[in-house]
Amino acid sequence: STSRRQRQMCIRDRSERNAEFSAPCREQKPQPAFGQNHRRTMKPDIIRQPLLLAIASILVVIAAAMTTGTTISPAPETMISTPLGDLIGLFQERFPRCSRILCGGLLLLTGILCGRLAVRYGLYPVSSTLTIPLYGLVACGILLGQEYLTESVAAFVLLLSTQNFFACFRNGYAIGAVFRASFFLGLLPLLYAPLLPLPLLVLAAAFCFRRTLREVFVSLCSVVLPFLAVCYIAWGQGANPLDTPAGLWHSFVSDSGYRIFANTPPLVPALLGIVLFIVLCAIFFGLISFRTVSIKARGMLTYTILLFTVTGCLIAVPSVTPGLLAVAAVPAALLMPLTFIRIQRTVGTLLYLILYITCIVNILQ
Repeated sequence: STSRRQRQMCIRDRSERNAEFSAPCREQKPQPAFGQNHRRTMKPDIIRQPLLLAIASILVVIAAAMTTGTTISPAPETMISTPLGDLIGLFQERFPRCSRILCGGLLLLTGILCGRLAVRYGLYPVSSTLTIPLYGLVACGILLGQEYLTESVAAFVLLLSTQNFFACFRNGYAIGAVFRASFFLGLLPLLYAPLLPLPLLVLAAAFCFRRTLREVFVSLCSVVLPFLAVCYIAWGQGANPLDTPAGLWHSFVSDSGYRIFANTPPLVPALLGIVLFIVLCAIFFGLISFRTVSIKARGMLTYTILLFTVTGCLIAVPSVTPGLLAVAAVPAALLMPLTFIRIQRTVGTLLYLILYITCIVNILQ
């Protein structure tokens, strides 16, 4: 009987001690109310939106632009001729429906690759797929040029060049990546006449990505290779090889008749102002955070800023058309998420929704 009483007393003491130790723990970690965690996780965050939502967002913009969007041709009598652009334009004239499908597919592919490029090389402090819908908004949500297929091909080629330049930022030689990047950059003037100064960026790329003199020589040789190939084909057809550079320069300085604030929808200046404001804020945030990012990300951001600056200045070229937005959308989409990451989440969500809804209204009007 005494042993039983002792056991019962020991059990009571243990239970009292456990109750004393567990009570403050329960007070320090109260259980959340029903649905509280659910409401906390359901806050809208455009920075970390799912990949499927980003793809669906750009699909809506591309579908609206390709089905109901109107192309802008300020001067139909003016023809800006380029060797490869003329071939693509002839295909678009003969097969308009197929051209719209191909243009929409290229825009979608370019947007997805832009998002993949930003995530793979860590351009932002956090992983984000916001680059995908932003490219669609800038490329076809504001203006759609008459030669939309040529412009979408030029934007895709520019993305391939940027992707290979990013890939060459590594230890050791990167002859293959440098050759491909410079070759794609040299193709651009043969597709779209206002992009004639863009191949000069190979020198800036060699500085940003810290390439050797051997790779700079390879880059200079590959950037002129498309031009030499076109001259050789023209000479084989019996034409003067010097007519090709003369024709490219004539197309570059020819007046297309396009004026950005004339014969455009009323929402276009407002959309251009919003996009320019977001990009300038992104450049500011990127510059002030240079010391906190890696050397690799610093070189990539520097090249992207230079690329946007050059493509933005091309708006003053006489031969510019509305299709320049599709080309400038590549560096703009890579930079714009920096603004949404730095500002407050609610303000960024409202700004993104305003931009998205305004672009849809601009397409449908």
